[in-house]
Amino acid sequence: MGVIGWGFFAIDRITRAESGGETVRESSRERRELPEWRRKLGDYLDSLTDTRKKLVEVDSLAVAGDELPVVEDTFLNFQPEKTVRDATVTIKMFSLDEQGDPVLVPVQRRLKLDDENSVFPVFSAILEGPDSTEQASGFIDAFTDKPRLISARQSGEILTLDFSREFGSRTSRHIFIYQLQQLLANGKMFPGVQQIKILIEGKSVNYLGGDGFHLPEIIDEATISRLQE
Repeated sequence: MGVIGWGFFAIDRITRAESGGETVRESSRERRELPEWRRKLGDYLDSLTDTRKKLVEVDSLAVAGDELPVVEDTFLNFQPEKTVRDATVTIKMFSLDEQGDPVLVPVQRRLKLDDENSVFPVFSAILEGPDSTEQASGFIDAFTDKPRLISARQSGEILTLDFSREFGSRTSRHIFIYQLQQLLANGKMFPGVQQIKILIEGKSVNYLGGDGFHLPEIIDEATISRLQE
């Protein structure tokens, strides 16, 4: 059977309803003469239900030799919806102690969490700062420059946070260190995290802010202690 003939044969199998049309019969001799991929395609089409036959697209049957044409089954491209749930989580925010010094204090928040990445909504809440009730209780906002969190992902002990360019752009060195402390403290609340890495719009940077203070490549407790010296 020639290439054109086979093309009409495949199209007829895809579009013809079972209740109508003439049944195509192949002799055993004709089937043996077909390339292996054509026999497999015929078996594949036979195995589909009428509904799925209409959803199969054959990009090209005019190929030479035993080259297998591209067959796309749209059922295989189905993407399940992400699961989002309401959950009470604990985050750490700054409050002033009796001496007026900032200290990190646990706060409970009700957030919508994505099961695939619960880190992102938690850190987005941290950047938003305390709500009106928390402010009335003495909590303060360390992220007055309001950077936007682009992505958050964990790889082993390192949590990588990618921020918009506002991060550290309009703040003092002392506030910047407070920001790093808060990010690290909240990062370590996730299992396995011991360090954080900060990117600015997908890129590593060495200096931030108008004063040009140094942004370490990897941030942990020892790094913050050195920055405070």
